[in-house]
Amino acid sequence: MNPIGGDLIEVPRSYVARTTHTEGWFTPLVRPSAVPGMLSARTGDTLALWVPEFVDATRFRVAEDDPVSARLWRDGRLFAELPDARRDVATTAVPALYRLELTTARGSVRWRWATRTETRWAFRSARPAPGRTEPLPLLQIRYGVPADLTGHVSGEHPHLLGLTLWHQEGLPPPHGTALRVEISLDEGAWWRAVRVIGRGDGFRALVPAGIGSVSLRVHAQDGAGNAVSQTVIRAYGLK
Repeated sequence: MNPIGGDLIEVPRSYVARTTHTEGWFTPLVRPSAVPGMLSARTGDTLALWVPEFVDATRFRVAEDDPVSARLWRDGRLFAELPDARRDVATTAVPALYRLELTTARGSVRWRWATRTETRWAFRSARPAPGRTEPLPLLQIRYGVPADLTGHVSGEHPHLLGLTLWHQEGLPPPHGTALRVEISLDEGAWWRAVRVIGRGDGFRALVPAGIGSVSLRVHAQDGAGNAVSQTVIRAYGLK
Protein backbone atom coordinates (compact mmCIF):
# COMPACT_ATOMS: atom_id res chain seq x y z
CA MET A 1 0.00 0.00 0.00
CA ASN A 2 1.18 3.51 -0.74
CA PRO A 3 1.58 6.17 1.96
CA ILE A 4 -1.27 8.60 2.43
CA GLY A 5 -0.48 11.77 0.50
CA GLY A 6 -0.68 15.32 1.74
CA ASP A 7 1.38 17.95 3.52
CA LEU A 8 2.42 15.32 6.05
CA ILE A 9 2.74 11.69 4.97
CA GLU A 10 2.34 8.53 7.00
CA VAL A 11 1.91 4.83 6.34
CA PRO A 12 -1.70 3.56 6.39
CA ARG A 13 -3.16 2.57 9.77
CA SER A 14 -5.80 -0.08 10.45
CA TYR A 15 -8.41 0.18 13.19
CA VAL A 16 -10.43 -2.42 15.03
CA ALA A 17 -14.15 -1.69 15.34
CA ARG A 18 -15.15 0.57 18.25
CA THR A 19 -11.59 1.70 18.96
CA THR A 20 -10.37 5.29 19.07
CA HIS A 21 -7.07 6.94 18.26
CA THR A 22 -5.91 10.49 18.90
CA GLU A 23 -3.99 12.22 16.12
CA GLY A 24 -1.61 15.15 16.38
CA TRP A 25 -0.17 17.07 13.43
CA PHE A 26 3.21 18.82 13.47
CA THR A 27 3.50 17.98 17.16
CA PRO A 28 6.81 18.89 18.84
CA LEU A 29 9.50 18.09 18.09
CA VAL A 30 9.58 18.44 14.33
CA ARG A 31 13.10 17.62 13.14
CA PRO A 32 15.03 15.54 10.56
CA SER A 33 14.72 11.86 11.38
CA ALA A 34 14.58 8.38 9.91
CA VAL A 35 11.07 7.09 9.24
CA PRO A 36 10.15 3.49 10.11
CA GLY A 37 9.72 1.43 6.98
CA MET A 38 11.77 3.78 4.77
CA LEU A 39 15.46 3.02 5.24
CA SER A 40 18.74 4.78 4.70
CA ALA A 41 20.85 1.81 3.62
CA ARG A 42 23.94 0.65 1.76
CA THR A 43 24.14 -1.72 -1.19
CA GLY A 44 27.58 -2.35 -2.65
CA ASP A 45 29.37 0.98 -2.74
CA THR A 46 26.23 3.12 -2.77
CA LEU A 47 24.87 4.91 0.29
CA ALA A 48 21.14 5.37 -0.29
CA LEU A 49 20.31 8.20 2.10
CA TRP A 50 16.69 8.86 2.97
CA VAL A 51 16.24 11.38 5.79
CA PRO A 52 13.16 13.63 5.47
CA GLU A 53 13.60 17.11 6.83
CA PHE A 54 10.42 17.54 8.90
CA VAL A 55 9.27 14.60 11.02
CA ASP A 56 6.86 14.64 13.95
CA ALA A 57 5.91 11.64 16.08
CA THR A 58 4.67 9.46 13.20
CA ARG A 59 4.65 11.48 9.97
CA PHE A 60 7.07 13.21 7.67
CA ARG A 61 7.32 15.99 5.14
CA VAL A 62 10.18 16.68 2.76
CA ALA A 63 11.35 20.22 2.12
CA GLU A 64 9.96 21.94 -0.94
CA ASP A 65 10.88 25.63 -0.89
CA ASP A 66 12.58 25.45 2.50
CA PRO A 67 16.36 26.06 2.74
CA VAL A 68 18.13 22.69 3.16
CA SER A 69 21.70 21.49 2.70
CA ALA A 70 23.65 18.32 3.46
CA ARG A 71 27.31 17.32 3.47
CA LEU A 72 29.00 13.95 3.82
CA TRP A 73 32.52 13.23 5.12
CA ARG A 74 34.55 10.01 4.90
CA ASP A 75 37.39 9.59 7.42
CA GLY A 76 37.40 13.32 8.05
CA ARG A 77 37.42 14.44 4.40
CA LEU A 78 34.44 16.09 2.75
CA PHE A 79 33.47 14.15 -0.37
CA ALA A 80 29.84 15.07 -1.13
CA GLU A 81 27.84 18.29 -0.92
CA LEU A 82 24.13 17.61 -1.41
CA PRO A 83 20.89 19.59 -1.67
CA ASP A 84 19.33 17.25 0.91
CA ALA A 85 19.90 13.88 2.61
CA ARG A 86 17.62 11.96 0.25
CA ARG A 87 20.21 10.95 -2.35
CA ASP A 88 22.25 7.99 -3.54
CA VAL A 89 25.95 8.67 -2.94
CA ALA A 90 28.79 6.59 -4.38
CA THR A 91 31.60 5.71 -1.98
CA THR A 92 34.53 3.29 -1.65
CA ALA A 93 34.56 -0.33 -0.48
CA VAL A 94 36.96 0.04 2.46
CA PRO A 95 35.58 0.45 6.00
CA ALA A 96 35.38 4.12 6.95
CA LEU A 97 34.01 6.54 9.49
CA TYR A 98 31.33 8.74 7.94
CA ARG A 99 29.79 11.99 9.09
CA LEU A 100 26.52 13.23 7.65
CA GLU A 101 25.44 16.80 8.36
CA LEU A 102 21.98 18.13 7.52
CA THR A 103 20.70 21.68 8.10
CA THR A 104 17.14 22.91 7.63
CA ALA A 105 15.21 26.12 8.04
CA ARG A 106 11.59 27.11 7.71
CA GLY A 107 11.15 29.29 4.64
CA SER A 108 7.71 30.62 5.63
CA VAL A 109 6.71 32.91 8.48
CA ARG A 110 3.72 30.67 9.21
CA TRP A 111 6.01 28.22 11.02
CA ARG A 112 6.42 29.00 14.72
CA TRP A 113 8.35 25.93 15.86
CA ALA A 114 11.51 24.16 14.70
CA THR A 115 12.51 27.16 12.63
CA ARG A 116 16.11 25.93 12.24
CA THR A 117 17.76 22.56 12.78
CA GLU A 118 21.28 21.17 12.54
CA THR A 119 21.85 17.42 12.76
CA ARG A 120 25.13 15.52 12.57
CA TRP A 121 25.45 11.74 12.46
CA ALA A 122 28.69 9.78 12.82
CA PHE A 123 28.68 6.11 11.79
CA ARG A 124 30.91 3.40 10.35
CA SER A 125 30.18 1.58 7.13
CA ALA A 126 31.87 -0.90 4.77
CA ARG A 127 30.80 -2.72 1.63
CA PRO A 128 28.17 -5.37 2.50
CA ALA A 129 28.39 -8.93 1.24
CA PRO A 130 27.38 -9.31 -2.43
CA GLY A 131 23.64 -9.08 -2.91
CA ARG A 132 23.01 -7.68 0.57
CA THR A 133 21.56 -4.34 1.59
CA GLU A 134 22.38 -3.15 5.10
CA PRO A 135 20.70 -0.30 6.99
CA LEU A 136 23.04 2.52 7.94
CA PRO A 137 23.56 2.91 11.72
CA LEU A 138 22.26 6.48 11.89
CA LEU A 139 21.46 6.79 15.60
CA GLN A 140 18.03 8.39 16.07
CA ILE A 141 16.35 10.42 18.82
CA ARG A 142 12.62 10.29 19.53
CA TYR A 143 11.28 13.11 21.70
CA GLY A 144 8.37 13.13 24.13
CA VAL A 145 7.20 16.69 24.75
CA PRO A 146 4.19 17.22 27.06
CA ALA A 147 2.89 20.03 24.85
CA ASP A 148 -0.68 21.17 24.25
CA LEU A 149 -2.30 21.59 20.83
CA THR A 150 -0.54 24.94 20.33
CA GLY A 151 2.92 23.44 20.92
CA HIS A 152 3.30 24.93 24.40
CA VAL A 153 4.22 23.47 27.78
CA SER A 154 3.41 25.25 31.01
CA GLY A 155 6.51 27.20 32.02
CA GLU A 156 5.34 27.80 35.57
CA HIS A 157 7.21 24.74 36.83
CA PRO A 158 10.05 22.56 35.48
CA HIS A 159 8.93 19.71 33.23
CA LEU A 160 10.37 16.42 31.97
CA LEU A 161 11.32 15.92 28.34
CA GLY A 162 11.43 12.29 27.20
CA LEU A 163 14.18 11.11 24.85
CA THR A 164 14.40 7.65 23.28
CA LEU A 165 17.37 6.39 21.24
CA TRP A 166 16.67 3.95 18.44
CA HIS A 167 18.09 2.41 15.27
CA GLN A 168 16.51 1.66 11.94
CA GLU A 169 14.90 -1.72 11.31
CA GLY A 170 17.44 -4.49 10.79
CA LEU A 171 19.85 -3.18 13.43
CA PRO A 172 20.01 -4.16 17.12
CA PRO A 173 18.78 -1.61 19.68
CA PRO A 174 21.45 0.84 20.83
CA HIS A 175 23.48 -0.28 23.85
CA GLY A 176 26.20 1.31 25.98
CA THR A 177 24.57 4.68 25.38
CA ALA A 178 25.28 8.14 26.73
CA LEU A 179 23.20 11.28 26.25
CA ARG A 180 23.42 14.90 27.28
CA VAL A 181 21.03 17.78 26.71
CA GLU A 182 21.51 21.54 26.52
CA ILE A 183 18.70 24.07 26.34
CA SER A 184 18.41 27.68 25.31
CA LEU A 185 15.56 30.03 26.18
CA ASP A 186 16.80 32.76 23.82
CA GLU A 187 16.86 30.89 20.47
CA GLY A 188 20.44 29.69 20.73
CA ALA A 189 22.22 32.81 21.97
CA TRP A 190 23.16 31.08 25.25
CA TRP A 191 23.09 27.37 26.14
CA ARG A 192 23.14 25.51 29.43
CA ALA A 193 23.27 21.82 30.29
CA VAL A 194 20.31 20.28 32.10
CA ARG A 195 20.02 17.19 34.28
CA VAL A 196 19.44 13.91 32.41
CA ILE A 197 18.47 10.59 33.96
CA GLY A 198 18.08 7.19 32.32
CA ARG A 199 20.07 4.54 30.52
CA GLY A 200 19.88 2.15 27.59
CA ASP A 201 17.48 3.67 25.08
CA GLY A 202 15.32 5.76 27.46
CA PHE A 203 16.18 9.08 29.07
CA ARG A 204 14.45 12.08 30.64
CA ALA A 205 15.75 15.63 30.82
CA LEU A 206 14.60 18.19 33.36
CA VAL A 207 13.72 21.46 31.60
CA PRO A 208 13.55 24.45 33.97
CA ALA A 209 10.62 26.84 34.31
CA GLY A 210 10.54 29.82 32.01
CA ILE A 211 8.64 31.64 29.30
CA GLY A 212 9.10 32.00 25.56
CA SER A 213 10.56 29.11 23.55
CA VAL A 214 12.79 26.13 24.26
CA SER A 215 15.65 25.38 21.86
CA LEU A 216 17.38 22.03 22.27
CA ARG A 217 20.86 20.68 21.60
CA VAL A 218 21.14 16.93 22.19
CA HIS A 219 24.29 14.79 21.94
CA ALA A 220 24.03 10.98 22.06
CA GLN A 221 26.20 8.00 21.24
CA ASP A 222 26.09 4.23 21.59
CA GLY A 223 28.67 1.59 22.46
CA ALA A 224 29.35 0.85 18.79
CA GLY A 225 30.62 4.37 18.18
CA ASN A 226 27.55 5.68 16.37
CA ALA A 227 26.67 9.22 17.41
CA VAL A 228 24.15 11.96 16.75
CA SER A 229 24.09 15.65 17.64
CA GLN A 230 20.85 17.51 16.96
CA THR A 231 20.01 21.17 17.46
CA VAL A 232 16.42 22.41 17.13
CA ILE A 233 15.83 26.15 17.45
CA ARG A 234 12.41 27.06 18.85
CA ALA A 235 11.57 23.42 19.41
CA TYR A 236 8.45 24.28 21.41
CA GLY A 237 7.01 27.03 23.57
CA LEU A 238 6.65 27.83 27.26
CA LYS A 239 3.72 29.78 28.61
